Amino acid sequence: MGGDHSRRILVLGNARAGKSSFLNALLVQNGFEEAPPFKAGISIGQGLTDKLQVQKFRAESEMGVTAYCDVPGLADSALQNEAIDAVTQALQMPFGPFKLIFMVTQMNGMIVKQDLETVKCILRAIKSRVEFGVVVNQIPRDVMKALKVKSNEEKMRNQVYEALEPLEGRHEIPRIYFEGIQNKAGSWTPSKGLFEFANQLPFNDVDAKNIGTISVLSDELYNRMEKVKEDQAKALEKEKAESERIRKLAQAESERQRREMEHLQNQYNSRQASYESRGCFPGDAMVQTPSGNIKLCTVELGDYIRVSAKDAKFERVVGWYDHFPDASRSFTVLTFADGSNASLTPNHMLFASPTKDVDSLVAHQAGNVKPGMFVASVNSAIPLQVIAVSEETRLGIFSPVVFGDKVVVDGILMSAYAKPSAFVDVEISDVWVHTLCHAGSFPIRMSLSVSSSTAKESSSLVSWMLPAIKSIIGGSVKSATSFGGLTV
Repeated sequence: MGGDHSRRILVLGNARAGKSSFLNALLVQNGFEEAPPFKAGISIGQGLTDKLQVQKFRAESEMGVTAYCDVPGLADSALQNEAIDAVTQALQMPFGPFKLIFMVTQMNGMIVKQDLETVKCILRAIKSRVEFGVVVNQIPRDVMKALKVKSNEEKMRNQVYEALEPLEGRHEIPRIYFEGIQNKAGSWTPSKGLFEFANQLPFNDVDAKNIGTISVLSDELYNRMEKVKEDQAKALEKEKAESERIRKLAQAESERQRREMEHLQNQYNSRQASYESRGCFPGDAMVQTPSGNIKLCTVELGDYIRVSAKDAKFERVVGWYDHFPDASRSFTVLTFADGSNASLTPNHMLFASPTKDVDSLVAHQAGNVKPGMFVASVNSAIPLQVIAVSEETRLGIFSPVVFGDKVVVDGILMSAYAKPSAFVDVEISDVWVHTLCHAGSFPIRMSLSVSSSTAKESSSLVSWMLPAIKSIIGGSVKSATSFGGLTV
């Protein structure tokens, strides 16, 4: 007997849960200086502890002797009878009140059911109400990290509560502690938090007659635990199969999304290439109407826009060669001596000259205009000099159809036409391109002028004209697919 102040510390559970290692560490923590009394470390096939082992020790801070009790793992089939007898002896041992600590393990965030079954079987044998702690031991770093999320910690705790639910009311609600892996072969240094958790657990003063034997449960326990192991193996295989199925589905979905994005990118690239071949003006280019200047993107069919630099002559917009408000492309920006500028595609034409002579102004593609050349402006009696040429990406692609061959955009007299992309390689002067486009587009302009159509593009009306233009310039074009920016 240890006198009035004697007491016991019982660490129970299954093999390889860390019971012996923790008891050794607890003894050292309390000042025990001899070799660790309990066998701990790696064991193949069965646990190292094969019977009840008791180490009595009195710490300097304690008034009495404490008996540290180590027992075999209850689920160890090779030592099951010995384990049941050892646990029963430890619980019935006449050595004062006992502190009850269960060690359980987990696998991928799931507490091993076999370990929880052991806890439940032992608690059934205790007829008096007791307080106890459950240590979920050997938790790897990734699971410990996940447990920092409150909802995950609650799920882990609920696994213990739900397993012990049949015993609700018979014992106090268990105190639970999560311990990460900190062990090496043959030794273990528990965390400071685990020592504090163990020290704070109360001792239970239970009369030995209220400790029943659990030996009568051996067959039931063995069969139940074997069933638990079988169920866990099946559940693990099912989980693996489900994980593989989800992985394959995710992989297939990722591949589908990749192909879809590739298709969309190809569509975008194709559309951008189509936009880059068109001749036109950006949406924020300014045109003059009888009531003032407005952006080209706000012009509607039937509106009148200025078409002459010399006088205020206006013509009705009867259609659109190009009308793409949401498209963007690169435009040539011409900057003039008065600080103003004008934007148009490189293949769109305007009237320019190397001199200030008004009569020498002829059609030039914007891409052929150089600094030092002059253009016709509605704001100046004499041509304006170009002082810089640059490029800029702008939003909107617009090219209005009027009955004449000219339009005024950004205050500069422009051709109503661009050199067709299909005629890029044809050696012909820009003056002739302007003349031929105007002649070839006569039917479309006439048709739109008398039509009530409100179509944004009129490409269907021009598709038959390109062969005629090809014959005029010698049939040197292999296949014309666009005209003045119109897809045909």
